[in-house]
Amino acid sequence: MKRFVAAAAMALLCAVPVLAREGLPCPGAAAWAVAHPQESDEALAGRDAARTFTNPLLRAELAARVARDQAARIAMLADRGDRGAQGAVLAIDDENVRWLHALVRAQDFPTALRSFRRRCCLCSSSARSMANCH
Repeated sequence: MKRFVAAAAMALLCAVPVLAREGLPCPGAAAWAVAHPQESDEALAGRDAARTFTNPLLRAELAARVARDQAARIAMLADRGDRGAQGAVLAIDDENVRWLHALVRAQDFPTALRSFRRRCCLCSSSARSMANCH
């Protein structure tokens, strides 16, 4: 029996590269794709295209802050002895911390539960019962 298992394993190991060379799909992957069409590249692209940001103004503000921050840091790294560039980075850091503190106080900190989709992707539980999920 052990010889049969070893021979079957060797045959399988040798067959996989042949299938790949011939351009044939893996039978298991093909069966999975048929059983789960909602996970196809086309379905995922369709879902991604339908998604929007919940707060585009906040996203734009964050992007502007990142751009300002990175420009100041790159300038500071270009001339590490430049005290003015170092001060600019510290000022931007201070401004960003103050802004973020005020934002969190006004809107609360986003939790993992608030960030989930309406339904759990693993078991379709509603968001309210996510605490009991898996």
